[in-house]
Amino acid sequence: MARSTAYSSVNRDSLMAEKLRRRVLHIGRHYGVGPFTHVTVATIMTATVDELPAEATIGDARQRLTAAGHGAYPIVSDGRLLGIVTRSDLLRADGDHERGIDHASREVVTVTPDDTAQTALRTMVEEHVEHVPVVIDDDRLVGICTRTDLLKVRRRELDAERPQVGLGGRVAARRARHGGGCAHREAAS
Repeated sequence: MARSTAYSSVNRDSLMAEKLRRRVLHIGRHYGVGPFTHVTVATIMTATVDELPAEATIGDARQRLTAAGHGAYPIVSDGRLLGIVTRSDLLRADGDHERGIDHASREVVTVTPDDTAQTALRTMVEEHVEHVPVVIDDDRLVGICTRTDLLKVRRRELDAERPQVGLGGRVAARRARHGGGCAHREAAS
């Protein structure tokens, strides 16, 4: 039992999945470890965040929304997250001269860079949000995790599942290019 525990702590797949893979059997995702459980937010988040300063007005936020097209903008002061203003917050606001922070959500759900993609996904689903700011100590904003960022995890998984040409495939391709391999050598003799 200790052997399988040690194996699992260093390998991303289960012991059963690895044994099947060694026998050259394709293993579907539903038998392996979920990809969201071993990818950290730090590896998928958008580190360059389009943010608004605390003194930004609704008009400033609307201009940013029109120009950049994001669905939400964190509001920061001295690098610290104060709130987040969304497209729907801006649509509900009447004037352009009010402060954006007055219409922003102040109780923002966040994740840390060390959290897993699973945590970010669960947070988005449970809280019905499309953007989760990534913070470190004292709510210092270091990134944002969006649905698009979470799709990166799935893209990596699809790329890893794509069949790769092994040695046998490379030998067959070489033989095809050289007219059949051994026969080519015999003809040269």
